[in-house]
Amino acid sequence: MEFSAETEVLYQRLRRYMNRKESSYFFISAIDERLIPLINQRLQVDIVGLKLIHLEKGKGTASQQLNEHLDGAVALLVSDTAPFFYRNEKATTNLNFDREIILGFNIPVAFWVSETSISLMATKAIDFFNKRSYSTLRFEEQLSHEPIPESSLPFITEPRERLQRINLLEKQKQDAHRAKKTQQSIAHSILLPLAKEYAINGQLQKSTDTLLPIIDYLDKENSFVVYDLAELYFNLYDYEHAITYYTKAANLFLQRENNENLAISYEKLGDIYQAQGNF
Repeated sequence: MEFSAETEVLYQRLRRYMNRKESSYFFISAIDERLIPLINQRLQVDIVGLKLIHLEKGKGTASQQLNEHLDGAVALLVSDTAPFFYRNEKATTNLNFDREIILGFNIPVAFWVSETSISLMATKAIDFFNKRSYSTLRFEEQLSHEPIPESSLPFITEPRERLQRINLLEKQKQDAHRAKKTQQSIAHSILLPLAKEYAINGQLQKSTDTLLPIIDYLDKENSFVVYDLAELYFNLYDYEHAITYYTKAANLFLQRENNENLAISYEKLGDIYQAQGNF
């Protein structure tokens, strides 16, 4: 499969990072997770000695599991981390202690991350998250709707969970309408989360159609509402509005001394500026 021009540029940057004979670790994400196995396969062809690792619960810390694959490796590529860290707070916090061990491997280590695992690391493994070697590489290409065989996606569970969340929110929306509740009354609890899920899932028109009628009802002094708006616009590829809302969210988190979410907001702004070539 040929990647889009933007994806090819990001892929070549990723390949350069993985080819560097130096200690580093960084994160990679993909809006359409079906890209992940395709990128993994190409990297394994392009980089002789790259090893693909799947972290397993109950098999030790991340650094212990990675250490088992060092022999003959020129780089390590860690598959989706969400299943490993989900409901496993100890494994997440251990990353703070793993950092120096991983840098001691003296080879690049890349972690595929979902929104779930990014949030966990940003709140539970702050030192590990903040001191990564590069900004997160975010692949934004949307593939066609032709399904990739399930066997090609051994570690990708989030799209299925996302569809379940969308179905639940749609049902709540229908129930609210039957109960004759106004859009204003369900703007924060149902419609904003639904618009955000649509955007993440690539249903951009549905997301826009859900957001526009409620935008004036949203509390834009609520830091978490503002952050959700920034996330939504980011996934709609509306970077101008995303920057506006990430910046406002960062200011609100700063006022409230919420350093964890302040760091996440700055990380997101950095990702946008990187995508735009504004380093």
